[in-house]
Amino acid sequence: YIYWWIIPTVQLLMAMFIIDTRQYFLHRFMHVNKWFYKHFHSWHHRLYVPYAFGALYNHPLEGFALDSPGTEYLTGMTTPQALVLFTVSTFKTVDGHCDYKLPFDPLQLMSGNNADYHDIHHQQIGIKSNFARPFFIHWDVLLGTRMTREELELRRRKGKGEKASKNALE
Repeated sequence: YIYWWIIPTVQLLMAMFIIDTRQYFLHRFMHVNKWFYKHFHSWHHRLYVPYAFGALYNHPLEGFALDSPGTEYLTGMTTPQALVLFTVSTFKTVDGHCDYKLPFDPLQLMSGNNADYHDIHHQQIGIKSNFARPFFIHWDVLLGTRMTREELELRRRKGKGEKASKNALE
């Protein structure tokens, strides 16, 4: 039981945590650093509305930095375990960019990091938030970069109100 279930489960969870950590901090860095954003990450944000085929649309060097293997070695995974990890990770990334929050999608039910969550990141108002990919949102929550749909709508309404006030003054 320990060898066949507990150890592989712990390895999988550790690998998911490592992938999330690497992707969160690299993704956030590419948004904060204007040079990296302009030359690398902006390729991905040319897609204003995420769609499944655009999930991995990015600069090749960004893809190498974010998606390169290594996690399986750190966690001691076997090749079949790594295959499962990276398959689920790729499906989760594509599903998170599909722009649909489907009610019975197991990939979207496994965590709050779903298509709706990542869609906020691709909005102009939310571009400095929701950096987490592909599994969980713990880094966004802990570091204050999480934006909910309600917060997005509140900022939109506030922005429209400010524009109306500005137009009224002119």
